[in-house]
Amino acid sequence: MESPANTEPALFKNVPPMYFNLTATYRTDSDIRMFYGAFRERSQKVNISEKVASIIKKKKNLALQLVSNCHTQSNRETLAKELGKFMNITSYGSCFGRTCDEKCEEDAVESHFFYLAFENSVCPDYVSEKFFRLSRGIVPVVLSRKIAQNVAPSESFIAVDDFPTPKDLAEYLIHVAAHKQLYALYLRWMESYEVEKSNWGACDLCKAAHEKPKSVKHAENWWNSEKCWVNYAALNLKSDANWSSFASDCGFLVLLLMIFVVLFAQNGDLMTSV
Repeated sequence: MESPANTEPALFKNVPPMYFNLTATYRTDSDIRMFYGAFRERSQKVNISEKVASIIKKKKNLALQLVSNCHTQSNRETLAKELGKFMNITSYGSCFGRTCDEKCEEDAVESHFFYLAFENSVCPDYVSEKFFRLSRGIVPVVLSRKIAQNVAPSESFIAVDDFPTPKDLAEYLIHVAAHKQLYALYLRWMESYEVEKSNWGACDLCKAAHEKPKSVKHAENWWNSEKCWVNYAALNLKSDANWSSFASDCGFLVLLLMIFVVLFAQNGDLMTSV
């Protein structure tokens, strides 16, 4: 699935009004919701102490990115390049001339603390398979907190727009990787949630086919009504003061406060195991 930013205008060329009966996309306002992954709350919490300890024990490298689209609307490549000035990033994909098969990816995810889950476009509700690599025990770093927190627990990822500058983000990632207790907090979502694999809406589509048909008056207008932010990742790279201009209300200071409150409030069961 791609966002409107990566949809060819010709897709809707010569399509008359009322042509489509249903919408089936990643967007929450679709008739049929399709997604790369979803969090499902467990009926009761589970003990993840040993699992988290095992995950962290295998971490050797800081950050990983797998990139095949080298020139994006979000301009994630510019941000990744800037981050690379302050931290080590392992890069795979055609953009770097380094292929990485399934086994390579599995090993890389296992050995890295963070995955740069920078989307090729920043659009409402758009969260791709990049983010859901977190189910394999890696912490995703996303471009927009506002978008990610609509689909995932807020403490399961780190957001670029929570930080004043890329340098501040890099320093924080290095700090978290160096402190196992702090890193473990980003895996605590596993206690209460599990990740459901991608759902392409086949069952919902079958059900809809047996219901009274309706029509989408102007599918093109609907699809393009949610605007994507152009050049999001590179915004204010040259400004140390305004990197967080698109940050959501839950900012970096609130996130830090939450982390330290949880860190000192817990009974130590999880922390002592790592």
